[in-house]
Amino acid sequence: MLFNDGISTGDIARRLLLPRATVYRVVQQLKDRGHVLELKKSGRPRTVNTRRTRGIIKKRITRNDAVSMNQMASSLGISRQSVQSIVKKDLGLNSYRLLRGQYLTEQSKKNRLEKAKKLLDALKVRRLSEIIWTDEKIFTVEPLPNRQNARQLLSKDEAKSPKRRLAYKRLFPKSVMVWAGLTSEDSRLWNF
Repeated sequence: MLFNDGISTGDIARRLLLPRATVYRVVQQLKDRGHVLELKKSGRPRTVNTRRTRGIIKKRITRNDAVSMNQMASSLGISRQSVQSIVKKDLGLNSYRLLRGQYLTEQSKKNRLEKAKKLLDALKVRRLSEIIWTDEKIFTVEPLPNRQNARQLLSKDEAKSPKRRLAYKRLFPKSVMVWAGLTSEDSRLWNF
């Protein structure tokens, strides 16, 4: 409107508090094309990175954040680089290695608390020198996954959350039982 009223580009820039080069470029577009609307860009249109593909990938990661990008790419029929680009740039997710951590269920936490309370009650009644300390535990031996190859796709906010500590349950886990006993007087230790 200011240009059509015959005001110079310098005065328009001062009134609107804009750089003079910006005002000059807009005025030049108005002279050349008669409008300042954005032109349709040349270039190849998107065929793989579409809203539908991004939605499918997001749903799969939400269901299982340890899904392999290679498997996802082959099932969708697109390249791995396209899947990586969508996951990193569009969804804002990063690939993290699995952390090692102890898996404690709520039931195992309650059991530990009950056993500790019973032990404290027993110590109130007897002297320490009369007690034979024994312990037995069944350790479940499960091979950890290859942490270098097994990955999780998480946002940066979830990178330090407990969600990164995964527990792997096997159908037929191997178990080892360890038993030990100790008295306070002779300090002998028995292992079986």
